[in-house]
Amino acid sequence: PVVTPPSEIDTPVAQNPAISVAKQAVLTTDNGTIGVGNIGDVITYSVQVTNTGNVPLTDITVMDSFQGGAPVALVCAPTTLVPGQVATCDSYTHTITLEEANASTSLNNEVEASGRFSGVSGTITVTGDAGVQVEIEADPHALRVTKAAAVREVRIGDLVRYTLTVE
Repeated sequence: PVVTPPSEIDTPVAQNPAISVAKQAVLTTDNGTIGVGNIGDVITYSVQVTNTGNVPLTDITVMDSFQGGAPVALVCAPTTLVPGQVATCDSYTHTITLEEANASTSLNNEVEASGRFSGVSGTITVTGDAGVQVEIEADPHALRVTKAAAVREVRIGDLVRYTLTVE
């Protein structure tokens, strides 16, 4: 019989770093209109980051921005992800204020995650983002009352007529 020596073939595997972000907002205190944010309602936000690539990612960071404000770093673990692994960030809450309810019809919250991959071609940073909107309604009890009297001179015992305007 003919015996051939073993041979080796190197098959390069494409290295594809990738990351995805999922963000959720839940009204955990919903005292007003059910399913809609009202003054005093509490929104609980949660974020998960997944390594959707085929190589490990390190230095996972997640930055959160509420209503276009300055980004804030979230605490997430783990900060190194193998392919398919998920990092969970600490959830946090926000209580809807009177100003927020009367200023807009929704609250917007954006998040961006990033991670690094060090490969043959150097270090690559990958990013992913997600956002959620919570519908809110203005305070239905917000009334403005104006009181006015059209008098020039008043003496003790005079009758003064007032006009009340309710808006």
